[in-house]
Amino acid sequence: METVEIKKGIQVGFDDLAYGLSKLSDNDLTSFFKKLNLFLGNSTNHIMEEESLLLARMKNLVPHSLTRQLKILQVKQQKNTITDKEHEEMLMITNFIESKSIEKIEILASLSKIKQMPISDLAKQFRSLFKYSVHP
Repeated sequence: METVEIKKGIQVGFDDLAYGLSKLSDNDLTSFFKKLNLFLGNSTNHIMEEESLLLARMKNLVPHSLTRQLKILQVKQQKNTITDKEHEEMLMITNFIESKSIEKIEILASLSKIKQMPISDLAKQFRSLFKYSVHP
């Protein structure tokens, strides 16, 4: 596995580095790529930055708190302990998540163009980053 030395004697694997970058806010990610551009100084950096911003945007389409609440409500529904108010909330969350599907497809289309890959391949590649679903 490839590694990078981030400080003298400290090696980090590419997967760990990528995972760490995925935790950055949009602003921090932009700042990181600006610094990387200074080090590398070529046009591919703009593409990398655009790709990263699109990924960050897609990752943040549905707040984690909503997916967590949806899972709780789905469990209650399966156990037949869901109240009418909770059921209404579950439907609202489901509708919100489904509404974000169009935006997700638009982002995937942009990434597909940048990476010159079919959208279906990208969707498979990034599936683990975007785990939310309206189905339990």
